[in-house]
Amino acid sequence: MPVIDVDDNIKQFRKKIEHASQDIFRFQGMLEVFEGFMKAGLTKIDLPKSPDHTYDLESIQEKPE
Repeated sequence: MPVIDVDDNIKQFRKKIEHASQDIFRFQGMLEVFEGFMKAGLTKIDLPKSPDHTYDLESIQEKPE
């Protein structure tokens, strides 16, 4: 018969909520930056094409472990 550990589930859900909260704060920060760009009159950002780099907007933030 399968068993569910209630305490482990509570800990897992708290951890998931904490990670989701951190993601939301990161997204809010990125949104504020782009809104600041827009308020400054910036409509497009030209990125240099470099074979050495790829650009992923979500990867520029350090992700807590």
